[in-house]
Amino acid sequence: MNTRILFAIIICLCITNRTLSQCQEKNGVPFEMKKIAGKRPIFKASVNGFPANLMFHSNASFYLQLNHAFASQVGIDSLVSNGSFGISKPGKVSELGRDSANVSLLQVGINQLKNVPASIFEVPDGEINAGMAGVDWIKTNRIVIDYKKKKFFLNPKIETLECLKAKLSKEKYISIPIKFDSVRQRYLVKIEIGGLTRNFTLSTVAFTTIDSVFAVDLSLKIKNTGNSYGGPTGSVGFVYENTIPLIFSLVNHRYKINKLTIEDMYAYIKETRTKEKSENIGGILGADFLVEHKAIIDFGNETLYLKE
Repeated sequence: MNTRILFAIIICLCITNRTLSQCQEKNGVPFEMKKIAGKRPIFKASVNGFPANLMFHSNASFYLQLNHAFASQVGIDSLVSNGSFGISKPGKVSELGRDSANVSLLQVGINQLKNVPASIFEVPDGEINAGMAGVDWIKTNRIVIDYKKKKFFLNPKIETLECLKAKLSKEKYISIPIKFDSVRQRYLVKIEIGGLTRNFTLSTVAFTTIDSVFAVDLSLKIKNTGNSYGGPTGSVGFVYENTIPLIFSLVNHRYKINKLTIEDMYAYIKETRTKEKSENIGGILGADFLVEHKAIIDFGNETLYLKE
């Protein structure tokens, strides 16, 4: 064989192997799963140079959330009041309300995000230097989160995404389309249960949940857990669970769900359902499911990858 041709083949093989090994870029940000009313991804960041523990929260309509004490500590001022919101404990609306402001510098891994919007309100977690990175942050930075390797990536390169798709196909992952709903400010995924199809909120946190009205439509047998929920506007209500396993169908792939929660999701956020049942949100596909099925979510390209 011609020496030049052989050398070219070797170079190509080296490049291919290097590319496959670099599917996950060096700027990946690690997170850990913590049990806080279900499983939640928590990562380290800094806000105006101060260390912070942030929750990766796709089911939250803001870019960044901080509590008032931490906002003051990191030098955030010029707050603009947005009315009553946030709770000091379940059922107790915080007197501090909700404010908006800008953060000069949010650093996540090697990524420096400058002059970003922040929503300032209280949550009953007890940590001062804690907050949440919400759906606006996720969408703006086209984030990819990998529950198997516990890393996420901001604005990954096209080459990385193409490599990732090839790798996931080889590892028997299936791709499921998701869609960003600009009205609800949520990523949605269609799920069929018992012959009925509804949009479910794709949530990076907490439990998989079925809305109480959809549970009635499905004639689910449920039992009271003895627990209650506390919504961000002061709402409270009972939490139930299923008594027999359910089958979720996502793009003709079936997943057995042994245990999930049932609650009035609309009362939780004080919203009104539409008259057309099929247009209402049926539930939440939560972190418990995503962890179990080693999910990877490419929010930028609106694709959920699940292990078969």
